[in-house]
Amino acid sequence: MERNGENSYEVFSKSMKLNTNYRQDEDIFQLSRNINVGFFASVVLRDYVAAILNTPRANSEWSLNLGKEIKQSGKRVDRACGNVVSVEFAVLYHWHAALSAADDKWMEDLLRKQFPKLKSLEDVKVEMFQQVMMDYGHELMKTDAKDWTFGGLKRQADGSFNDSELANIVKNCIEEPAHEFGANGTPVSLKVVDIMGQLQAREVFNVCTLNE
Repeated sequence: MERNGENSYEVFSKSMKLNTNYRQDEDIFQLSRNINVGFFASVVLRDYVAAILNTPRANSEWSLNLGKEIKQSGKRVDRACGNVVSVEFAVLYHWHAALSAADDKWMEDLLRKQFPKLKSLEDVKVEMFQQVMMDYGHELMKTDAKDWTFGGLKRQADGSFNDSELANIVKNCIEEPAHEFGANGTPVSLKVVDIMGQLQAREVFNVCTLNE
């Protein structure tokens, strides 16, 4: 058989060559991405964490080993399973106070959509917030991730977003200033989240919270 002056073998050979080149490009991209992720993770674990713990001034070269095996009671601990984070990060690193006014407004709209008769955000209880997140999460789970949208955007025929609309969101986010971090700076819409963090620390982790 021939197609455009080429026999089947020539067509097959070209097709295999294109597929091979694509696979090589994809392999190189994935390898490069892993190297970048590993590099930045090393910077965080060696430099950033060291600065927090002040190990250089203590004449210590200790650092977290990214690839070290984690064991508990002599048995290997499963990794990359579920949502795993240290108690320190779960309790102390709440940056709600630094969120912008636009972020605060987004959360407020989410709460008021669920509870339209809500008079004040101060009235939002833990159970109410959990209900909002459960309903919101279940709504997302009903939709394929490739069809998710945000910020009022609509996907185009090929499933992508409009570049100009995306750029406009990024531009607005850059120009939106963050609030100053402080003990009393948490937006009212996220006050209940801070309360949930304190309850988790006390009742689940048995540790103190940032406020304490």
